[in-house]
Amino acid sequence: MWNQKSNSSLSDFLNRIGADAATITIANTQGPVYHIDTDQRIPGNLLYSDGNSLKSGDTIIVGSAITAGYEEGIGDAARFCRITSFVQLNVSAVLAVDSCNHCIRLVDRTTNETSRFAGRCTKYGSTSGTDLATFTDPYTLINNVKAPNHLLVTDTNNNALRSIDKVTKLVLTIVQDVDQLTKPTGMVQEHTSGDLYITTEYSVVRCNLNTKIITHIAGQDIAGWRDGPFSEAKFNKMYDIVFLSHDELVIAGGVNNRLRILNLSTNKTRLSICSGEAGHDDSTVTTCKLFTPQGLLVLNSTLYIGQAQRIRAIQGKRTYYSNTMGNRAC
Repeated sequence: MWNQKSNSSLSDFLNRIGADAATITIANTQGPVYHIDTDQRIPGNLLYSDGNSLKSGDTIIVGSAITAGYEEGIGDAARFCRITSFVQLNVSAVLAVDSCNHCIRLVDRTTNETSRFAGRCTKYGSTSGTDLATFTDPYTLINNVKAPNHLLVTDTNNNALRSIDKVTKLVLTIVQDVDQLTKPTGMVQEHTSGDLYITTEYSVVRCNLNTKIITHIAGQDIAGWRDGPFSEAKFNKMYDIVFLSHDELVIAGGVNNRLRILNLSTNKTRLSICSGEAGHDDSTVTTCKLFTPQGLLVLNSTLYIGQAQRIRAIQGKRTYYSNTMGNRAC
């Protein structure tokens, strides 16, 4: 139930998206949808990860949604183990995070052939370098808007933020901190400052890339669910994070089966979207059911939600900030 404090937040959000706003199902999938973007190669299509595969619309580009493994190959002959994120370098090349194979792989969109880009696929570790560099369950990959030739990646089970040079493929560790950067997953970049907002196991943190200082923003040291001031808010195994506006972040609440809105001006979690019950039921933004939401895409006036076996959407009355094309920047 919504308490009095959350009603004003609810009303404000509903004013933005429409009082009758509800979730709708865009597509059924075979696996969890970890990441969504607009397809640069095929305008009008969504490009998304479906379990262990990468799809455009209904068509598999590489991998198998159900069957995990490691195999370089062409199209559905290639095998991945959880494609948790990807960046489109251009219309002909995609870099995909092959999370539990501990590497980043290149997908040639002209041939649908895969190859290793960074990390020693199937071998985990925290080594920096080029050919010998290793990751341990990397999760989110984004372009660094302040250094266009570099990528940023959350390296979950190294409790680290890493960088990759697009040209030399040099992998370096920017920050590694088991206390402040515990199991990082989602990541988004603020365009002007270059600061990163990162979801960890139970909290949200900000990373200043210049000073490499990690600042705690919201959440506790234990799992839970609570809206309110950042100092009191609780989260549980969050995933994607994107900007909804210049001072609002949306987080895929994962285990809590909710989306959370964080307001950076008031330092409060303003609203939880959906009921918290696991399911696929489309309904209003307060009563809908989500099943482990993980991927988010803000495009014009629509918020797309990737979850287990579905892509869902909430359509608003106004244009939001967009986080397409791997920029993930506000």
